[in-house]
Amino acid sequence: MPYAQLHYPFENEAYFANGFPADFIAEGLDQTRGWFYTLMVISTGLFGKPAFKNLIVNGLVRFWPWTSAAKQVLFLNELEEVLELCRGEQLVQVQDNLFRLLAACLGSSHFQVGDRAALCVNVSRDVCIGHVVVLLHFVSTYTSPHLFFNYLSAIYSFFQVAERALYYWNSEHLCVNVLSQSKASIFLPYVFGPLSKSAAGHWNQAVEGLAQSILKM
Repeated sequence: MPYAQLHYPFENEAYFANGFPADFIAEGLDQTRGWFYTLMVISTGLFGKPAFKNLIVNGLVRFWPWTSAAKQVLFLNELEEVLELCRGEQLVQVQDNLFRLLAACLGSSHFQVGDRAALCVNVSRDVCIGHVVVLLHFVSTYTSPHLFFNYLSAIYSFFQVAERALYYWNSEHLCVNVLSQSKASIFLPYVFGPLSKSAAGHWNQAVEGLAQSILKM
């Protein structure tokens, strides 16, 4: 909202009043804690109401943080909230990119140690666990408790990408409007492969069980 641009409230009061609040504003996810927040604070302080009627967050799928599992989990949370506000017809324009992204998350390797440590990919479960045990022992011995919990948080988050994506099927709204049986012919070609692979056997029993339940649906 152009508070300063219009030199409001010192002039252009009528012009400002005709366009306030805005019908919508649109920006990237990062601005939910930046520009969007500033608009809300100023508007609430001046007028006691939001500065916009609708908020559009763009680029959520396009700029996916593939190198950080912790951020992927955060984005999956944000994306689910956005999708739950959408109607079925609004998803047509983005459904291919959406299901392609969801398939990639469903097939994500869970046991990556994190940004600050070595990756454990395509190795046996025992080897992965061994790496994590050694890493945590080293970190807990030679770092402060604060840093230890930072490392533990980073490691734990990497377990969550595929599991978090699977929980999309627990949302009643998503199952009706996004992942419904009527749309199966659209999203199954993308997600059937990673779902079948996890359902056939996965070291994480939660992932295996969720994948099997979804395929039965």
